[in-house]
Amino acid sequence: MTALPSTYVRPAALERYLALATLGLLGEQRAGVQAELEEHLLTRADHLHAFGMPYPHNLHLA
Repeated sequence: MTALPSTYVRPAALERYLALATLGLLGEQRAGVQAELEEHLLTRADHLHAFGMPYPHNLHLA
């Protein structure tokens, strides 16, 4: 995955997904699972971008 810029802000839809996906987890466990899920999604979005799909759309598809 390419490094995120320091100005990266999670899109609201991704925030909601991560919150729902980790419902029931607390503290460090929740933060860790959210970080891992986000990394997988962004890696998939990068792969889609490499095939010519623009970022706003490819993150939605990932």
